[in-house]
Amino acid sequence: MTTVNFKIENCMDCPNHQVQCDPDPDDWFCGDDEKVVCKVSGKTVTVACRPYNKRKECEVPKWRPLIANKKKEQDKKRHAKEKVKKAK
Repeated sequence: MTTVNFKIENCMDCPNHQVQCDPDPDDWFCGDDEKVVCKVSGKTVTVACRPYNKRKECEVPKWRPLIANKKKEQDKKRHAKEKVKKAK
């Protein structure tokens, strides 16, 4: 099994981000605004973002799903090891 580790310093680096159109209906000059959505959690990272400012405005949020999922996996492994120890 091959393991690949990579450091995500910005949501734009994450393979689970999605850029969607987010135009402002009241401003004709903001018709190309975009929002960034996390495909894992479904939460919005940033809204009404100018295309050239996406990286600057997409800081990694505190609810980062990849870290939360990794922690859940580690907890499952730890509980499985504890069960094996108790069974012995």
